[in-house]
Amino acid sequence: MQRIALIVLSSLALSGPALASSPWEGMKFMLDKSVLTADIRAHCKTPSTISDETLVQRVLGNPQNKSLVQSAADYRDKNDLTRYNQTLAKIRCPIN
Repeated sequence: MQRIALIVLSSLALSGPALASSPWEGMKFMLDKSVLTADIRAHCKTPSTISDETLVQRVLGNPQNKSLVQSAADYRDKNDLTRYNQTLAKIRCPIN
C-alpha cells in the first residue's frame, strides 16, 4: 500500500502543490488517491484478485495513461466531474 501511495503521489505531485500543509489537506489527498484508484479499478473492471499496487503500476507504466491520471486528478480537484469521467474513460486498461 505504501508503494501505491508513492506512485500516485509522484504522479499527482506534478499537477498540484507538493505535500499538504495541514492534516486536513493530507486526509483529503489520501481520500482523493483512494477514490481515483477505485474509479480506475471500476473503469478497467479489474478483478479483486489484482492488488491496487499492481493495477496502479501497470496503469502508470503507460506514459499516456500517466498523463491522463494527472489530468483526471486535476479535474477532480476542480470538481469538474464531467471532464474527470471523460478523462478516466480514455485510460487504457492493462488488466481485464
